[in-house]
Amino acid sequence: MSIRIDVHTHIVPPMYPAYVEANGGDPNGWTTPKNWSVETALKMMVHFNIQFSILSLSTPGCTLLKDLKEARKFTRQINDYCSTIVKQNPKHFGFFASLMTLTDVEGVLEKIAYVFDVLGADGIILFTSYNNGQMYLGVIACQIRNYSNESVSIKEKL
Repeated sequence: MSIRIDVHTHIVPPMYPAYVEANGGDPNGWTTPKNWSVETALKMMVHFNIQFSILSLSTPGCTLLKDLKEARKFTRQINDYCSTIVKQNPKHFGFFASLMTLTDVEGVLEKIAYVFDVLGADGIILFTSYNNGQMYLGVIACQIRNYSNESVSIKEKL
């Protein structure tokens, strides 16, 4: 018997719409839904015969905050929220963790270790570009890889 897995289920945590609005809205012009719930997601899964969904935060994600300390804090709140849903519904949900702007290489590496080692994330969300299209994933990935090559603790995890 085959099962249906949705690997692209957008989640809208309760604190997310206010965050997007307070930071100028979605740069792409999209409206942020305000009524997402676990119950609604489960009903949608039943309706479409989906047995398992991977939750992920849509763009702009956690990339709007310019203050790195605040961005790290907000990103942790989002990931903790997703992890709680998964722990309460392990037969129905997994999640891809959110990262703040990838230009915060040290913060990103700390976040990656936390979401996999502590929260049990199933993966991470990566956008094709950051900083309003000024920096693309390939450039940032090289910076992260170079940083990780210099870090003993990260090398042990790779």
